[in-house]
Order: sequence, then C-alpha cells, then structure tokens
Amino acid sequence: MVTGHDIFSELRYSRDKEEIIRRLREREFPDTGKLKVLGPVIAKCWNLEYGSMKDIVEGIDAEKLEFAGQDVA
Repeated sequence: MVTGHDIFSELRYSRDKEEIIRRLREREFPDTGKLKVLGPVIAKCWNLEYGSMKDIVEGIDAEKLEFAGQDVA
C-alpha cells in the first residue's frame, strides 16, 4: 500500500538500492501519522499485520466509520 508517492521519496532506486533494501528489511518505514484516514491501515500493511485482503478492507471500513462526518481533507 502506498501513500501517493514512493515510500522513500528522498531516495532513488538506481543510486540508493542498498539503503532501500536495508530500510525495508529493518522495517524502517515513513511515519503515516499525518494521513488522517488511511495512515494506520498503511502502517499495518507495511508491518504485515493483516492476514488477508478481507482484513485490510475491514481496516479501511473501520477507518471510514471513525471519520464519518468529519472533514478529513
């Protein structure tokens, strides 16, 4: 799951491949806390906390319920 840009936008695969691989192996992901709705879902995906696509959809649905009626822009 992505946030609208490359996971490590400051890095370029052609020059920083080893650093990207290291970060992924070490699970050093960008903070998704500023993403009002899907941030927690994206973080859980990156950290392999869902067992199935059904679990992801349920996570998204739970986020939608939490923010129903709120301005999330």
